[in-house]
Amino acid sequence: SLYVPNGCLAAYKSSRYWKDFKEIKEIKDFVPEGDGIFYILDKEKMVAEATSMPDDAKYGGDLTIPSSITDEGKKFRVTSIGEEAFNGCGDLITITIPESVISIGERTFCECSSLTSVIIPESVTSIGTAAFFGCFNIEAITIPQSVSYIGDFAFYGNTLQTIFVEEGNKTFDSRNKCNAIIKKESDELIQGCDESVIP
Repeated sequence: SLYVPNGCLAAYKSSRYWKDFKEIKEIKDFVPEGDGIFYILDKEKMVAEATSMPDDAKYGGDLTIPSSITDEGKKFRVTSIGEEAFNGCGDLITITIPESVISIGERTFCECSSLTSVIIPESVTSIGTAAFFGCFNIEAITIPQSVSYIGDFAFYGNTLQTIFVEEGNKTFDSRNKCNAIIKKESDELIQGCDESVIP
């Protein structure tokens, strides 16, 4: 994918040097309620992806991602949190993810070392590689029944004490209250912790 400045999409799509890219997307700066989150807009599907700030600024405190944003009077549903969107935000304490989000990208919250709490909503189907790598203050995680993909090292480097997969998940389970994530089809251990009892 090629990401271009806001207002330049048509020019890039018509340029003989760039027009053959499979995807060309505009990057747009928003400051909804003063949080300064940047988004990549898909104006055909009317969806938005939360992404990192181009100047490498870092977020801190308690952060809430909105379920939708508005640009030029048009509403965009926030359906994904992009790769490395909040990577290295060491002062981020909590993150609220809306029910609109389907995908959490690779290394999205990697090394958010002060992050103490995260609730993955029922809408999420995919958690990318190393998404929460190095978030060593997160002690508990619940995987909703909607999640069908968890990338390698998604929760590695944490001090997890409690791991639970909701009943009804077709891909993963925490069988026999094992305090771990196990892939059903292969019986593969995806994530354990010091309190895990592997069946």
